[in-house]
Amino acid sequence: MAVDGARSPGETRLRMTLVLSGFDAPLVNTPVVDLHGRIVAIPDLTIIGPYGPLLGLEYDGHQHDEAEAPRWDRLRHNEVSSGIRVPVLRYVSDDLLNGRDRIVAETSAATRRRPRWPLDDADFRRPPPEFSWHAPYP
Repeated sequence: MAVDGARSPGETRLRMTLVLSGFDAPLVNTPVVDLHGRIVAIPDLTIIGPYGPLLGLEYDGHQHDEAEAPRWDRLRHNEVSSGIRVPVLRYVSDDLLNGRDRIVAETSAATRRRPRWPLDDADFRRPPPEFSWHAPYP
């Protein structure tokens, strides 16, 4: 389910939470520029509206807790929020395990778009250990 440009499994799970609930597929790691053409940020995911970026979504893996990462994350978040006024929603692994409905609800509220269908937890279960993606189906 990963796409070119995805930087982590968590980012892919966040994207699939949106896609499987019926939102249009967000852009993956696409630069967001201001009116002067300056790159303001490269959110993990960007939902586009009729006039440009509508919402950024970030998956914060464990590396976002290390050293200067939290500081840089806050600076980037503030620049996007104030510079081009695009809201950014941030999520961690627990959100993807236990808060997918909240992710969908918050995305819906921020974009004023409704999900097309409810999420099915079966879509997020790992295949059994004996399953092989390369073996033909039984």
